[in-house]
Amino acid sequence: RGCAASVSIDLSQTEMIRVFFEESFSKKEVIASGEMVLTSRDRSYYMFYFRNGGLSQLVDVLRSWSHLGHQDLREARQHTFTIIQPKLRLSELHPQERRVKSCMTDSLWASLMDQDGRITEGIARKVIFFQGVAPPMRKEVWPFLLGLYRFDSTGEQRRELWHMRHKEYWDINTQRGQNAGGRGLDAMVIQQVEKDVVRTDRSNPYYKGDENQPHVDMLKNILLNYLIHNGDVSYSQGMTDLLAPVLVSLNDEAEAFWCFTSLVESSAFFKPARNHVSVDKQLEPLRMLIKLLLPWFFRYLEETEGGLTLMFCHRWLLVCLKREFREEDAVSIWEVCWSEYETKAFHLFLCIAIMAIYGSKAIEKNMNINELMVFFSTLSCTMPKDLILAQARGYLFQFRRSPEVHCSLYPLMDRSFWDLKESPHLGCELCRGRRPCERLQMMERNDVDATREYMC
Repeated sequence: RGCAASVSIDLSQTEMIRVFFEESFSKKEVIASGEMVLTSRDRSYYMFYFRNGGLSQLVDVLRSWSHLGHQDLREARQHTFTIIQPKLRLSELHPQERRVKSCMTDSLWASLMDQDGRITEGIARKVIFFQGVAPPMRKEVWPFLLGLYRFDSTGEQRRELWHMRHKEYWDINTQRGQNAGGRGLDAMVIQQVEKDVVRTDRSNPYYKGDENQPHVDMLKNILLNYLIHNGDVSYSQGMTDLLAPVLVSLNDEAEAFWCFTSLVESSAFFKPARNHVSVDKQLEPLRMLIKLLLPWFFRYLEETEGGLTLMFCHRWLLVCLKREFREEDAVSIWEVCWSEYETKAFHLFLCIAIMAIYGSKAIEKNMNINELMVFFSTLSCTMPKDLILAQARGYLFQFRRSPEVHCSLYPLMDRSFWDLKESPHLGCELCRGRRPCERLQMMERNDVDATREYMC
């Protein structure tokens, strides 16, 4: 009481600053009480209590610091500040990183369209890969990225296709309604879908509150119609996480259905159960990528009991990193992956980037597998999106320039890439550089079960 206190913070030794408020607040209201929690790099915690005002002014100061990333969780009465990592060295960047100046805007999209409505695909995918899509343009662009429309289709062809797809969707919906409210689907599946949709992205204004119940109903309808239309696909809770942002941007039930259908079909985790495909299929090439691109981290995982199970990566792969980033950042990352520029497996390079940036801290503390899982979980919604994306693009370029890569990484690139003279040499313990390689033959035949058998 009656004293002033000063606090000095060494950002080089600080990992995160969280500010919690104990009472409601608004822009016009002075925050009177709460606490500030500092997390140091050695995972120590320091708590400062504010009982006589001043916390709102402190938040204003922290927000002005250029070395802090800020997340305002107003509903949770919380501000989170993360220490922004130094910029990447030029040698770590993809050589095209700074050459694309603008995201996909309305004017840029129009400039890529010919008089018949065809889009210049290569440039479009490149722009999206490096700069993303302006949010107002997502409704226009995402149906191309998600496979509803071909880039080389004309405007007239798209209108005809949409008329057919629109009618087909509502026919599916009618069929489900005529089956006694969904008979033909397991009652437990229907019940699970109904539970999941009311818990998905409820902080998003599109789904929040009773007034937006029609949007929640659209989520449910799309999922149930999808399961009716694709009887060989089992329902998974992660499906709602993938669908919800798509529906927000498209705001059309039928269009979101067809884009979601394409998205699910392109995801290894949601492939039909008869193919026995799970997250393990993605972990196998990820291990080989770590060994190739992050040998120092691979050695650490190899020496850590259970390290190569990559348990800390499972959530990343299950819902495409959605829970590791703020909602808008996650959506931006998704559309970069959907661009499929240079690779159809960019999400694996994003995983590599996260390990590259934060893995050294795990090694410093000699974390075991359980500590690793906790450590990476605490990074959720605090990682700088732009840094992760730039680092991942850099590692993709490094991969493409590698002199030799393991045969199990063959599916990461289109076959045309491996035909290039400058592409890496493929080799493994089965073929030892000799051809034909049984593993590669299996992959080229797209024999999923046999490919998994020969994954290292």
